This record gives sequence, C-alpha cells and structure tokens, in this order.
Amino acid sequence: MSCIIEKESVAEAINFVSNNMGIVLLNLLIIYLLFYLVMCAINRTWICTIIASILYLVLPIVSKIKFNIRGEPLLLNELALARTTGDLFEFVEVSNVMQVTMLLSVLFIILFAVIIFHKKIKTKRKNSCIMLAVFIASICITFFVPNLNEMVLRQFGVELGVRYSPNIIHEKYATYIGLYANQFLNSAEKPSGYSKEKIYEILEDSSEVKLVYNTSGDDISYLILPEEETIKPNIIMIMSESFFDPYSIENVSYSKDPMPNIRKLISTNTSGTFVSSTFGGGTSYIEFEAFTGNTMEYLPYGIVPYIDLEDSLEKCETIQKELKKLDYKTIAIHPYDKSFYNRDVAYKKIGFDEFYDANTMDNIYYFGKYVSDNCLVDNIISKLEEDTMPKFIWALSMQNHTPYATSNFGETEFEIDVTSDKLFESSRDKLKAYVNGLYETDKSVKRLIEYVENTKIPTIVLFFGDHLPGFYDVYLDSGMINTKDSTKWSTKEMIKMHTLPFFIYDNYKDDITSQTEIIGAFALGNYLLRYAGLPQSSYFKFIESLNYSALRDRLFVDENGKVTDKITDDYLEQSNQHKMLEYDIIYGENYVADYNNKD
Repeated sequence: MSCIIEKESVAEAINFVSNNMGIVLLNLLIIYLLFYLVMCAINRTWICTIIASILYLVLPIVSKIKFNIRGEPLLLNELALARTTGDLFEFVEVSNVMQVTMLLSVLFIILFAVIIFHKKIKTKRKNSCIMLAVFIASICITFFVPNLNEMVLRQFGVELGVRYSPNIIHEKYATYIGLYANQFLNSAEKPSGYSKEKIYEILEDSSEVKLVYNTSGDDISYLILPEEETIKPNIIMIMSESFFDPYSIENVSYSKDPMPNIRKLISTNTSGTFVSSTFGGGTSYIEFEAFTGNTMEYLPYGIVPYIDLEDSLEKCETIQKELKKLDYKTIAIHPYDKSFYNRDVAYKKIGFDEFYDANTMDNIYYFGKYVSDNCLVDNIISKLEEDTMPKFIWALSMQNHTPYATSNFGETEFEIDVTSDKLFESSRDKLKAYVNGLYETDKSVKRLIEYVENTKIPTIVLFFGDHLPGFYDVYLDSGMINTKDSTKWSTKEMIKMHTLPFFIYDNYKDDITSQTEIIGAFALGNYLLRYAGLPQSSYFKFIESLNYSALRDRLFVDENGKVTDKITDDYLEQSNQHKMLEYDIIYGENYVADYNNKD
C-alpha cells in the first residue's frame, strides 16, 4: 500500500519491489518494529494491526502531499514541526484531503475484513517483549552502530557516501529508509585543508572587496555603490509570500495587470532578478541565507536551518547583528504563529530585538484565509513611528500562501479574470485566486512606498519574493514545465521556476544603482547593507568579493549573468572558500569569530 501511494500505480509499485528487495525488507523491519511496540503496550493483535497500519501509511501520505505542493518529499527534520501540525493542514488543498480520505477509507475496509474473518490471536506479552528486543537490536545494528551499520546497509543496497537530492533518495529507498538516508547519510564533512590559518588567509584576501557584477546585454560593468555615509536609514526588508510576476506563465492572459504599481517601482528604481534557492515552499531557507550569507547548497540535504542549526545560529554572522552594532533596533513581523518553523527561538539567536506574530500584531484583519498584506503594512508603519531609533524591519507576509482557491475568499468580487486555452478549470481557479491576491498586495506596496516617500526620515525598502507559488498543475497545464519532479527539470526550466523580480526603493538617494542585477539569497542581505552604505563584517566582505551571484543545486549564475547547471571550474576555488567559511561558523571552531576579535 505504501509503495502504491508513493509510486502512484500498482505496476510501478510491483516493479520497485521486484528490483529493490533489500530496500523493501529494510522498510518492513521498521514497520514490524512499530507493530511490536504497540503489541507490547496493549497485547491485542488486531488492534496492533490497525494502529501499526495507520502509522505505516501516515508518513507516505504526508510525504506525497508535500511532494504535490513543493516537488520534494517529507524530511525527518520536519517531523519536529509536529507541534504545529494543525497549521500545516491549513496549507493542504481540498484535492489532497480527498485523496487522503479515499486511501484511509480503503485501508479501514481492508482491516475490517481482516477483523471479521480472523479470530482474535492471543499473544503472550513475554513473547512480544522478546520480539521487540530483537527488532530494536536489529534496527540499532542496521542504522546506528558505526562501521557495522555501513556493512549491513550495503548488503541491502543502500549506497553510502553519495550525495543525492531528497527526491532521488526517496525514489531509491521509499519513505522510511528515505527519511533515514536524508538525515544520516548526508552529514557535513570537514573541508580539505580546513585550519585557522586558512580561514584567516581567506578573510585577509577579501578585505578589499567589490560587489557582484552588473550585466546588461553583452556589456559588463561593476555595480557602482555610494561611498559610506554617516546617516543610518531605516531599512525595511519585505519578503512577500509566493511573489512572482504572473506574466512569466506561458499561454495565459489577464483582464488587467495584477501588479501595476510594483511593475512601475521595478522600472523606476534599483531592481533586478532574485534567484530563489527553493520552490513552492521552504521560506525559512531563504530567510536563513539572506540573513547569514550562508547557502543551503553547502549544507547536508534535508537540513531545516531554524531547527537543525538552532545551536549554531548564535555563532552565525547576520545582518541583524551587524546593524545592532550600529544601534539599530531590529524588528521581525510575521502574521502567523511565531512558533512555526521554530522562528520564536531562531529569530532571537539571529539577532532580532522584537518579534510580532499574528497573536501580537496590532488590529489584525484578513484577506481570504490569511492576515492581509495591508494589515502588515499598517504594522510596519506603526513600528516606524514608535521612536526615533534607526530600525531594521523584517516583514514576512502570509496573504498569498497556498492553498489557492477562489472559494477561500467568500463573496469577494474579483477584479481580475484569467483566460487560457491551456489551463483546466481547476488550474485557472487557482491562478485567478493568486493574481487577485497579488493585486491586493500591489495596492499595499504602493501605500507603503507613498508613506516612505512623504516621510522626512531616510528609509530604504527592499521588496522581493521567497519563491514561486506551489501550484504545479498551473505550470504543467500552461507548458512551463514537463514534470512535477524538479530533479528532472532542464536548466531552462530551472531558470523559469527559480527567478523572480525584486526592487529597492529609497527616499533620499538621487540615482538608480542598477536595474539588471542577478542575485541569489545568500548575497541579498549583504547587498542591502552595502546599498545603505553601512559597514560590513569580514565575513560579509568575503560574500561581497565573490565573483558569482547565485548558487543552488543545478543552477549557477556567474558574474557575467551566464547560467549553468553547476559551478564551473573558474569558480571552484571561491566556492570552496565559501564552503569552508560556512563550515567553520556552523560546524567548526568558528575561527571567523576569532579573526573578528583578534584586534
């Protein structure tokens, strides 16, 4: 049953089982462990069968739902979000709920038949405990005993020391072994040559820095930035949930532009292309990269930064900590539960002084299922007016979060209609819901910019999106992509699905800095510091010295704006240096901090 859920057809499931008997047996070992754990507790075979079967199916179903939303399977780290499982269900589309209901209904029918036609089997608790001990010992030897587990896993067909994406791991090993492999077989490795002397050398070499290149056609010029200024502008960094340009969707037209004000701001201010390191979800990954200058590409697959790196966040160099040195007040506003993705803990360690969520924001009101972007703007303005301290405000919106359906908005009269001879009605409905939400976001952004324009306090606003919306059927129907599996996207498809516009507005500079910049998440926060003319730590100066602007799995953008599916040889040395510094801060001895304090 689990295989059928994952592979989506009986034929594919049979083919997987016949070609991967070792993997199947390992998954069964875990399933029987669940069974005997329950057996030892209640000693009723038929009840154990029901409970274990439900447990057996829950993770594959959840993993499949996540794949349908974001194109990647469930990761073991994400089970730490169990305390906010209720929140997760808000993100699930009705179609997914129906699929789950049908699968569980089939399961209960099968189990009911087993109970009716089979007498109760009595099992001695002593025997159950013996079997449990045997299975626990087997699990420990197979998965956790150093050296011995490697020998055992190889016999069952599990490859060690190979870096695969989560999608490929789950495809090769199925849900349970896939969860294990993503968590334990992708560990951080110490870079070759790692030492205090090497870290110091890298930081010394990058003390004279430049920003990433500006590109325009075939002409290449350095991005010109202002000299350091004495003023400390208010800085507002807005990450708009699922913001992108809907005009990039092929074979679709709209009755009016869903983002006319934002489009004008892009064309009249410093702007460019933001390369997201994720798709359809994983917002906290983008936050982590933008705040720290680190990249998810150098971390083990499956890492959820705010959860798995909680103890390392205090060691990380962050733009918030840099601004606090300059007497900035650092404020985070996110109109959702602050505990989601462990933000309430992570934000403190990152360097935020204050964090306002849906329970502590002022005068909450909604648009559809979530707190409106207009409400978010109200709270940004309120925080700006509280006192005269220079402020860094991180505002993360929720209004345009999945699920997308016009039914989420009740009797709302939509101003934008969507037409396409390619989209099915369900896809058209999702896109219509999204673009009308974006239209409201556009009005909110205009209101904020008008407020900043009229204030006499120097202020900078950076506006960007975290990733494209997670409605795969829209992209598939329209012809933007050919498969849901992102590991099979071409480089052209990767560009389409990972690039979005951004702009920087300010009310006190005279010139546009650049309108053709291509920049990834790891460089975005530092870009903002430099734009404001504020000093940077040695680590952020290194980030600024890099001759590439965006980096993620199977997508690399060099200083010429050229896009390839991997890092080319010319940039390997810098990439290895970046990886070493990131390792030092997160996993190593933190010689970066020693370097900063050596004077």
